[in-house]
Amino acid sequence: MERYIMSRGERKQIGYHWLNIANDGQESQEEPPISEFTSLIQSEILSVVLARSKGQLILLVTDLNTKSRIDYHPRHIRNSVAWVGDNSDEATLRVLAVQSLKGLLTEKIDSVVTSGKDGSFQVDHKKLKELEILASRENVGNSPADLKRKIGKISEKLKNELADELKRQCLPSTDGPLVVVTEIKARKTLENAKVWRGLSTLEVNKIEQFPEEWEEIDRGGSIVLYNPDNPRAEEVKNIWDVPKNFLNNLDLKKWFGLSLIIIVVGLPIASWRLEFSQVASNPTPTSISFPTATPNTRLEFSQVASNPTPTSISSVPPATLNPQSSSTSSSTPSPTASPLKSQPSSQSKIICTSSISEDKQGIDLKVRTSNLKEKTMYVQMLRFVENNPVFYQTEPKTIDGREWIDNFKDLDGEGKPVVNKKYYILGSVEEIDTTVVQEKAEKFKDACLAEQSADGDSCFVCITTLK
Repeated sequence: MERYIMSRGERKQIGYHWLNIANDGQESQEEPPISEFTSLIQSEILSVVLARSKGQLILLVTDLNTKSRIDYHPRHIRNSVAWVGDNSDEATLRVLAVQSLKGLLTEKIDSVVTSGKDGSFQVDHKKLKELEILASRENVGNSPADLKRKIGKISEKLKNELADELKRQCLPSTDGPLVVVTEIKARKTLENAKVWRGLSTLEVNKIEQFPEEWEEIDRGGSIVLYNPDNPRAEEVKNIWDVPKNFLNNLDLKKWFGLSLIIIVVGLPIASWRLEFSQVASNPTPTSISFPTATPNTRLEFSQVASNPTPTSISSVPPATLNPQSSSTSSSTPSPTASPLKSQPSSQSKIICTSSISEDKQGIDLKVRTSNLKEKTMYVQMLRFVENNPVFYQTEPKTIDGREWIDNFKDLDGEGKPVVNKKYYILGSVEEIDTTVVQEKAEKFKDACLAEQSADGDSCFVCITTLK
């Protein structure tokens, strides 16, 4: 089994990079084969991925805290670790994944990675190997995997349930991402990736409350069957085995009886539908008749409307325009009197996007508005320090156009590197009461997102800064 560690040195020149740690302790700068899975996670937040790819079984754990290692900013350095094995290493990797979900792996990896004398970092390969050996000795279950694909909103409750399931059950044998646990990642991303178990906030563009329960999603992808010879979920390699097995187990008497019932019931229905469709598709001119003395007033009126010259009106005999058709035509709106498509919507809209400044020294907010011209945009930010709110205010700006975009820079105004903080930001065209910001922050503490698009005149976002 191969192992990789990503960290950085304390000096500015030695940034984050991966090292491949060989069994004999030899180190080489090399990235693990994880590129196809990194788009599924928010790598600057603690995330866990278990995946199969090209005969390999991969465990990736990102953004593990360090206690005492600090870079030049100063900020706490973060560690990431990846193991790449095969099916024989599954039990060990499941145990390590369980440890990461329960928060037990952070301190262990922190003891493995230390600062080097040259300002870089070094890995104690003996401790790392010992960590793997201890994991391989833990007892795990060998029950077949529950093949129903499930996702849920990330929470301690569901993380613990997932950890218990990994300890009891084997992993599905199909290729692709099996387990993905991260922070801000859209529900559609997890569904499209066909994850077996996925935990995230599920949404990225709006604040929405999700229950802390697993939700079963459509399996899709490969057909998977249970193999009794090896109590594991096995992928069907040959799709034609499915109809072959079906035909081998077919009861011909039951099949013939069912077919006969379908024919007896279905033929009259099909015949009736055919006759009806023929009548509907080929109505004869004689199917509807008019008295010869009654003119076709609709046709005459349409001819008048399509050729509105002074002579065209006088050329129609008065007797052909009866009072009923006249009143009907006068109440019909002109085709040019349909303003709904040409008039722009007057509904106000606001989009707020929070981000960390390029120099990592502050929090920025980009605001885009529609139909809020000549109003004033107020912005207020909040963070909690030991459960006590700390507020930050910035100068309001006047919205000077129907479609308006502007940036509020360095909202915290501290001019220091942002470290291990979560900020909540409210933007509104009304003056902001600090109690409103605090109430929203407490209400949406676990559901707040970095971007919100809202119909109205206010938005509420939050951002967790890089550690």
